[in-house]
Amino acid sequence: MLIFISGGVKGGKSMFAQYLARSLNTEGTTLGYAATMIPYDEEDHKRIRRHISDRQGWGFRTYEEPSDVSSIIPLMGEREVVLLDSLTALVQNNIFPDAETIRFDVRAEDICEGIFELSEKAKDLIVVSDYIFSDAFIYDDVTELFRSVLGRCHCLIAERSDIVLECFFSNIKEWKNLQGTDLGPVKEHYYLNYDHLRYFDI
Repeated sequence: MLIFISGGVKGGKSMFAQYLARSLNTEGTTLGYAATMIPYDEEDHKRIRRHISDRQGWGFRTYEEPSDVSSIIPLMGEREVVLLDSLTALVQNNIFPDAETIRFDVRAEDICEGIFELSEKAKDLIVVSDYIFSDAFIYDDVTELFRSVLGRCHCLIAERSDIVLECFFSNIKEWKNLQGTDLGPVKEHYYLNYDHLRYFDI
C-alpha cells in the first residue's frame, strides 16, 4: 500500500506518519525510516534531533539516503513498513546535489521512479511532503524549478497512492482512500497523545 501525506511545514504530518507506520506494523513486519534531509544549519540539526527523539524506541531502522531511495531496497526486510520523510528534501537534494550545482534537468518522473520501486518492495510505504503552493508570489527561476518538480511529484504520487492525506495543524483530512481503510483508531491515538504545540519553536 502506498500512502501520501502532505501539509504545511511544522504541521504535525511527520508525527502522524510515525503513528500510522506503527499501526501498520503487524506481526511479521519491520519498520524502516528513509531519512532524506541533509542538514545545512542549526535549525536543520535541531529538527533532525527532534525527529530522532520522537521515534526513539519505536523500532524504526533508519536508512539515510538523500537522493536515490531505491538504493535502500537491498537493505530492507521482506515485509517492511517504510516511512519516507521527506519528499521535499529528496527533490531538493536532486536539484542541488552540492553547494555549487543546480540541476535544471531534474525530472519528477525520475525521482518518483525510485519511490515507486521502493513501494513495490515495501509492505507499505508512507511518503511525507510539504505543501508549499498556497501563495501567489512569483519567485525566481530556481525556486520555481523546485516548486514545479515538487508539485509534479505530488501529482504523480497522489495518483498512484492508495491513500492520500492532508495534515494541517495536526488535523487529518482524507482525500483518497481506495480500500476504505479505517484510519479512525490511529487518528484518535494521534490526537490524544501528540501535542504539536510543543514544536512551534522549531
